[in-house]
Amino acid sequence: MNFIINNKNLRDNLIIQTINIIFIGIIFYYSPIDYECDAANTLLNAKYIYSLIFSDETVGASYSYRAPIYKIIQILSGAFVFDSFFPIIFVHILFSLLMPSIFYFTILYINRNFALFSSILFILSFIPILHLKLILSVHSMIFAVILSNFFLIRFVYKKNISDFYIATFSSLLLLFTRFDGAFIFIGQILILSFYLLKIDLTFKIKLKHLLKSYSFIFVTIFLWMTIKAVFVLNISTPVKFIKSFTSLNHQTGAQLYWSLNNGVRHEINNLNSFNTDSKQYIKNLLILSNGPNTKKLYDHLKIFFEKDDIIEHLSFYKNRMEPIYAKNKDMSSEEMFNNHYGKFYPESSKITDNIFNENFESLYYPLHIPGFLVHMYGKPKADKLLLNASFEIIFSNEQAQKIFLRNYKDSYGSFKNLKFLVNVNYPSNFTTPWYNLKIFNSANCAKSSLSNKMFDQYEYQYSKNSNSQMSNYIEQIASTNKTILRNLIGPSILIFLVFIFFTNKFFLVFVLFASYNVTLLFLSIMASLVVNTKSETYTLVIAFLILLFLLSGFLNLIKKLNIFKS
Repeated sequence: MNFIINNKNLRDNLIIQTINIIFIGIIFYYSPIDYECDAANTLLNAKYIYSLIFSDETVGASYSYRAPIYKIIQILSGAFVFDSFFPIIFVHILFSLLMPSIFYFTILYINRNFALFSSILFILSFIPILHLKLILSVHSMIFAVILSNFFLIRFVYKKNISDFYIATFSSLLLLFTRFDGAFIFIGQILILSFYLLKIDLTFKIKLKHLLKSYSFIFVTIFLWMTIKAVFVLNISTPVKFIKSFTSLNHQTGAQLYWSLNNGVRHEINNLNSFNTDSKQYIKNLLILSNGPNTKKLYDHLKIFFEKDDIIEHLSFYKNRMEPIYAKNKDMSSEEMFNNHYGKFYPESSKITDNIFNENFESLYYPLHIPGFLVHMYGKPKADKLLLNASFEIIFSNEQAQKIFLRNYKDSYGSFKNLKFLVNVNYPSNFTTPWYNLKIFNSANCAKSSLSNKMFDQYEYQYSKNSNSQMSNYIEQIASTNKTILRNLIGPSILIFLVFIFFTNKFFLVFVLFASYNVTLLFLSIMASLVVNTKSETYTLVIAFLILLFLLSGFLNLIKKLNIFKS
């Protein structure tokens, strides 16, 4: 099917953009600038890169293993030229303006009524607009998912070679916006390759286009790996250089260990209704009985903590360990530090025993340990040590495995979860994370990373909006709408999945469905869950797209059976 932009399409988009602009204005005016430690790390890295290339200002070296596209957006937006958050927010607003219309023209290949209805529903979900003042890559990732799928589907339907290359490029943009989109990227490349082979060209020409696109992908990834190895990991030997190519960011082990201790462990305790004073309450999953890789991690950390100057090295954390648990709320930052590190001096090697002590509970060790290992061995080896130890936690804990499967199942939602619409006593527990952050200057990250001007912008926006009635109301509506969408779309996909055989692009829908499910499973393990997380926003976009294709298959079957004809 080919479509031409006509008066009906323009009229549809006038309706879409009228609604969209109204919501963008509301969100922009009443929302705070949401900024925290992860945002600070990315912004500092972007500022460091900017200073190296465009400025004579001396900025301390700052490294981040997050995907690079969002940092490039921050630099090119002019945030550091104008010393302001608003150039970044302006780019986010531009994304918010474009997303519903791009989504419309994507669905237009299926059905115009689908396109108009789904685009309005997409706006009402708040997904394309809610995070326009969040200084993280989430908003950019949603845009990358929508843009890449538009060019992907455009190529599948129109079969223009130029669209094939643009789709390949946009898929790479998605990958380098957030690395957890790797499986979406792989699925898109499979779809592009399959439909290229179906074009009416000679095999030699098809092969030529495939080789060109794969070469472009390979060179881009190789370039990123090389830059990472040379400028971030400071690799000095050929062997280490080759080993550095085993991961896009060498963060998998650290992320998995954090997910297990700071996410899955709490879910296991909640599942068993353990209270914090119960003998059955799990305080630590990292124990030596897990296996040999855990013992190997123990041995390496013991070497680190046996250094003579270790307490001086650790003093960096002395005023950065505010209590996280409610039960520790009366402790000072220094007391938290002493509880984790200081009290063991001069027998500092005992810190290692405390890390592996099943009776000591800490949310800080999983944050600090990756840094200790990187300091000792470099990022690739550190990541491997943590990854192997984390796998042993999973293999030795059947409850953790059940949690992963449960979180994967929950990521599909359920019609049952919609009971809150008619039963106010039914628990809903829906949230919109990373919007309207209530903690100001968490861990002093904002104050230590921002210029005076940008900190004043952040502080003013927080004071004006973070606790305002309107901002809280927006958060409540957005959370409700997203919850409704998730719990409608997920089960509906499973119900209508049988109609995949009646869609006119079976392979496209099948691979989208497969990559979507692998992504959900990956996030259920690495991020401990999908629902009520940053990742839920962009995975919902893919789920919505899959459902619309399945509904088109359902309608195709009805037409074939002539059910509504007399």
